Amino acid sequence: MQILLRRLLCVKNVVRSKPLLQVLLKLLLLCTKVRSNQELLASPQVGSIEVLLATAERCLSAGKAAEPRLTEQILAIMETILTLAADKPLDHFLQLTRTDKGAAHVHDLLQFVTAEVNLILRQFCYFHLSLYFI
Repeated sequence: MQILLRRLLCVKNVVRSKPLLQVLLKLLLLCTKVRSNQELLASPQVGSIEVLLATAERCLSAGKAAEPRLTEQILAIMETILTLAADKPLDHFLQLTRTDKGAAHVHDLLQFVTAEVNLILRQFCYFHLSLYFI
């Protein structure tokens, strides 16, 4: 498990390393089906949340060049880990979710989401406005 996470950290360019990223995420998804693997990933010493957040950020920053499915897989893995950690004491959850980047991770992810939503809304408005002026 730790080797998979270390390999994920090595992926800097998600477009060029897409096949490797796809395999790593598929393996992690399969690993999360087993309870003992979930427990391992939910342990703060492994640092899985920080690795997955950094990987999600790289996927989102690649934009359309990276498949949205990759980000969805990362979020599914994180959901499994965080759901399990939510049943544990608060100290455990806080240790698990503590990252070097801190709240900046959430801020960066929200910027990506906001930018994407704004783009979709803008396109929707342009389309409907164009209907009125034709």
